[in-house]
Amino acid sequence: MSRRRLWLIATVAICVLPGCADDETRTGAQQSVDASPTAEAPTTGGTGRPSPSSSRQEPGREPGGSRTITSENGAVIITPPPPRATAVQPSHGCRQLSAEESGQSPRAFYAPPRPGLEARRQGPRTVLVSWRFHSLPELCRPASVSVILDINDDGDPAFSREYPVRDTRGRERMSVPHYIGGIPDVAGISAETAEGVSSDTARVAIK
Repeated sequence: MSRRRLWLIATVAICVLPGCADDETRTGAQQSVDASPTAEAPTTGGTGRPSPSSSRQEPGREPGGSRTITSENGAVIITPPPPRATAVQPSHGCRQLSAEESGQSPRAFYAPPRPGLEARRQGPRTVLVSWRFHSLPELCRPASVSVILDINDDGDPAFSREYPVRDTRGRERMSVPHYIGGIPDVAGISAETAEGVSSDTARVAIK
């Protein structure tokens, strides 16, 4: 084998090894790797930390909006999520109770319609509460409504009053007693028949 042929074989073998390609080819390959997508968690501002919307949460506040409170005697109280609506429409007609709700009684019981509700603040400790029904069905006629004013996040019992139902609409100005330490931010209402069967409860934010 001639010396020139040996030199050509050695040159081809060397060019097969890494690094033999020209600079333009190497640059293009590197760019394609850098541009490939990577499976990284969403971050904000390039800091590598999760977005504030997914990590920032008020201490003691559950994701759904409820709050867990431990009382002085060690009892754990979970408050309901605060309502956002300032008005609720009344429901229609009677609702037949299930066997579990009626205590397995063979007799059919019917709950009254849930009242509609709106509550407007008229002073630091005075709230005007308005309610209404679409109708007062004889089968489940509501005899009274129970209205509550509550501080949603304090974990204490709400202040409540009961009023007779004489018409499809009613309105009462409620004064918050001084033993309620703060200012209520939630109002609630339910209706009850003369037999003591209650409707569902409506809750609204006091506006």
